[in-house]
Amino acid sequence: RRVHGGTPLLTKMNVLRLASRSSVLQKAIPRRAAHPEDSFAKWWGKHVHLNGVTSRHVSPYETNFMGGLFANWQEKAVHRITDNAPYVGPGLLVFLAVILGGEELHHQEARHHWS
Repeated sequence: RRVHGGTPLLTKMNVLRLASRSSVLQKAIPRRAAHPEDSFAKWWGKHVHLNGVTSRHVSPYETNFMGGLFANWQEKAVHRITDNAPYVGPGLLVFLAVILGGEELHHQEARHHWS
């Protein structure tokens, strides 16, 4: 836009001058690092080196993520049954009583006319 035929209002220099004064505009204009290693300073600044701790990447071929699933499965099954028996037991007893009692009542009612 020009003001009364004069110089444009928003020239590149005017925008840069405004950006240097405004913190909002400073954040909006991306700045490049002078050297590539300067941009890594923030990234590597978060890296913490631990002395005495060995860390390495493990290949998927070195992992055994399903190994513990089937190891000692008999002991695990007994442990799970005994731990959950107080919670499952009463409901299971009521279920069996309804099924078996209902079967018996059905047979008695179905054969009532036989005698």
